[in-house]
Amino acid sequence: MARRFYCETLGFEVTAHYGNSALFISAGGYHHHIGLNLWAGAGAPAAPEDAVGVRYFTVSVPNLDELNELEQRLIAGRIPFERHSGDIVLRDPFGIGIRIEISDREE
Repeated sequence: MARRFYCETLGFEVTAHYGNSALFISAGGYHHHIGLNLWAGAGAPAAPEDAVGVRYFTVSVPNLDELNELEQRLIAGRIPFERHSGDIVLRDPFGIGIRIEISDREE
């Protein structure tokens, strides 16, 4: 589920994986990675709201064409999202918020 969402839908590339327990992804060969894992156990419940952890993160795409292509993949995958000030805002399958913005947008 994580690989399908992050790689096929959002467009990240797999940089490393450890069997079925961890997957590391990045975009455009960038050296910082997002780590996804099952170390709490497959099907583990979401962390409580007051737990330490990631609530949301922001991803930048290079231009409006890339953002529009991503929007079409979200629509095709029937993944709910909203547009706010031109950005795409959604939640991953695990409840973590994601804001996707254009990096070259003129202020």
